[in-house]
Amino acid sequence: MFVDEVKKRRPKMPQLTPAGLRTLTSTFRDYAAQIATLDTESDGLERRVSDLVNVAYGLSAAEIDLMWRVIQVSVETARLVAALPMEYISALVIESSDQALSAETFTAAGANDFPTQSLF
Repeated sequence: MFVDEVKKRRPKMPQLTPAGLRTLTSTFRDYAAQIATLDTESDGLERRVSDLVNVAYGLSAAEIDLMWRVIQVSVETARLVAALPMEYISALVIESSDQALSAETFTAAGANDFPTQSLF
């Protein structure tokens, strides 16, 4: 699978020779387990730092849960927007600046009542 992915992503150049494929496969085998271990260790350290920051700010379990739900929605929204053509994003920015909502409108509206506009 790794070799297939490398072949697919290489620029249109001469194909890898059998010796090149052996070297690629061998190098992958040599480093894949080490990289996976470091990736897992990195994830654990990131979680630990996140937990320490949450403790430092004195966040409750409910606040932490809310934070992660908001982050998840933000990341999903960013992925959707990134997939849109630039012309559509420009139109959305212009439209949203023409209909900008004030801070008072946001504060007065409940979280579930806040006016939103669908991207699609």
